[in-house]
Amino acid sequence: MAPGAPSVLTVYLRAVEKLGDKQEAAVVQSQLKQFGKSRQGSQPRAGLIDYLSLSPAEQRARYLANLRKSIATDPADIRWRIRLGKELLADGKTAEALEVFRDLKSATSNPDILGDCGAALLQFDQYELARRFLESAVAAAPSLSSFRLDLATAIFHLQGAEVALRELDKTPEADRKGDYYLLRAQLLDSLGRIPEAVDALNHGMQAAPTKAGLYFQAASFLLKHRQNREALALLEQANSIVPDVRELLLAQWVTLVLLQHDIDARKLLSRIQARWPEWDHPYLLNGIYSCFEDQFLKTAKVFENRVENPASWHRELLERMQIEVEGVRPRVLHRPAFRLLNELRGFRHVFRSSYSFELDEERVRLVLRRWEKGKVAVFKDIHSFIDKLAAMAASST
Repeated sequence: MAPGAPSVLTVYLRAVEKLGDKQEAAVVQSQLKQFGKSRQGSQPRAGLIDYLSLSPAEQRARYLANLRKSIATDPADIRWRIRLGKELLADGKTAEALEVFRDLKSATSNPDILGDCGAALLQFDQYELARRFLESAVAAAPSLSSFRLDLATAIFHLQGAEVALRELDKTPEADRKGDYYLLRAQLLDSLGRIPEAVDALNHGMQAAPTKAGLYFQAASFLLKHRQNREALALLEQANSIVPDVRELLLAQWVTLVLLQHDIDARKLLSRIQARWPEWDHPYLLNGIYSCFEDQFLKTAKVFENRVENPASWHRELLERMQIEVEGVRPRVLHRPAFRLLNELRGFRHVFRSSYSFELDEERVRLVLRRWEKGKVAVFKDIHSFIDKLAAMAASST
């Protein structure tokens, strides 16, 4: 060990700050700064040490300030503006981010840049502006089929599966790879054309898709139709082609839980926590709720075709899952499962704003304990909902 090394001191500083020992933290900061001054080229070193001693929120604020400074220094270099737009989206500063992207839309005609911006907006559910970017990218470079897939995805969320399928099928035969077939399966599933969706999914599996999001959607399709083992096989394939995607590993964990492979599920959860220690409990809870919300949104679109209030759709969607729509679908959640998931939804909202303040660690542990204690009720309700849907389908044939 080298207790005087700056890397060790930096780790130690974070630990004592976490413990609230301000006096010891001040001593360690002084040692770090003194070490930096004693080295040749001290200014950059000292600056780095100062940066590492900041809290995550302060580091984030400085990073964004540096981005803005780079933009002011060289306004013609749009790379900095693209990065700022993406970072603002990640911080939940949507209005400011959209203003940045609108300015970018008029600043370039490069199809690669337009497509990159469209994909970023799509990732954060900004479908309308994403569509405009992607339409321009496809018009400028029709041969770039990946942009057409993203465009079809944006259209799906804005205008429905039928219109999206027409756009997707403009893809030339030679460019219809695994990603094309997985997206096609998702669209066909939304239209209730299940045999065609299964056929497209099989084509996609054979063609080794590369988009992590499409693997996620395909696994969701299989889970919805109680094809849990097939979903697990797909997610294992995904891990070999697009390895170490946290959301896919979390979906694999959910699938293992559904299959009651408890030992494998615990091993995978330990692997996730070891691989991404910063993604430990807060990220895990965020990911768990996002997995369920994705399925609830599909349920609402298939059976009801809308979510009323865009400003509060996350809460409204979960509340709607308690309601039985007579003659259309059974209720998805009973009150205990709803209360638990609603707590996860509230935690996720706080988590997504956590660049602005520190998370309460005791609160995180409390939510996690409640999830571990109550998750059986959630999975029981989900299984019951699927069974009732199958019974309704059987009785109508």
